Amino acid sequence: MNDKNLYRLLRKISNNTKFLKGIAATFVLSISLSGCFLIDGPQPDSPERLKPVVSTTNPVYVPDGTASENQDFFTLTLQKYAESETDFNGRNIANSLLEAGFQRVDMQVTFDESVTQLPADTITVSVRFNEECLLGQVERKNREVYVFQTETVGPNNDICIIGKTADF
Repeated sequence: MNDKNLYRLLRKISNNTKFLKGIAATFVLSISLSGCFLIDGPQPDSPERLKPVVSTTNPVYVPDGTASENQDFFTLTLQKYAESETDFNGRNIANSLLEAGFQRVDMQVTFDESVTQLPADTITVSVRFNEECLLGQVERKNREVYVFQTETVGPNNDICIIGKTADF
């Protein structure tokens, strides 16, 4: 087939609106069906989040203690806040920890709102103990508390939450 014949064939095809409509319909149908297969696929299992269990003894704040030594008291303090009628915001969560004896200089708290000014679903607060951190997360919806211990992060190993945190 020479160039003239090829040009004529392509021109015939482009002038044929039925052919173009058929191509467009096939394309739309294939995109629609591929979306159905994505929706019907297997769904990943969500890991079960374990609630912290506070020891049955009366935990106390250990000012010069480790994260492990203060974890039960930290958890109890956050649980008391969550069970209260106090407004849900980072300042109130941080204030409950400050009133319990934790030091402001060692704390970080996430924002109450997203950058689009939607209320945060959770607020995370941390307290640093040398090179260890206690992180507590309180959920807005049901005021459940989750706590875990981790190592500090950052270039100087002196923070618990990466990124900009709220002032309180």
